[in-house]
Amino acid sequence: MMKYIISIIFLLVLIFFGMGIYTTSVIYECKITVDKPVKEAWAVLQDESKVSEWILGYQRTEHISGTPRTKGAVSNVYVLDQGEETVMKEGPSDVAIKPVNKLSYSELRDRLPKEITDDIVRLIASSPQALEDFATIATQQDVDQFNRTYSVNLVLPAEA
Repeated sequence: MMKYIISIIFLLVLIFFGMGIYTTSVIYECKITVDKPVKEAWAVLQDESKVSEWILGYQRTEHISGTPRTKGAVSNVYVLDQGEETVMKEGPSDVAIKPVNKLSYSELRDRLPKEITDDIVRLIASSPQALEDFATIATQQDVDQFNRTYSVNLVLPAEA
């Protein structure tokens, strides 16, 4: 009798681990180029009434932590995928991000619009923190903070 119970438990354990092997995990990644001014593109991304226009199957967003629509906020985004509700976590990654290797002045100058002045390029080439702060600029408020922090006069390129 004990032999049958152990066999059943062993079989259940095998089924449990077998399901884990065949259950897939889905990772979505997408890169797009937006041919619109930053202010206009950001306004569309912040407008919750338009989310269904750019996330296929969008159902709703559930705020989890932080201040909604700010750096560090975490939300669950619910979408219908092939008739099944799927939850996507939106927010900072749980995976450690590899730091960008230090970029030289020449590399930065070649990559940045000519409207970004040489003094700003020299600053972000020489300071990893300034480079990180520059890379996360999303609003005019961020630009103003960058200017105060580094005593510079960064001006975003004129909108088309």
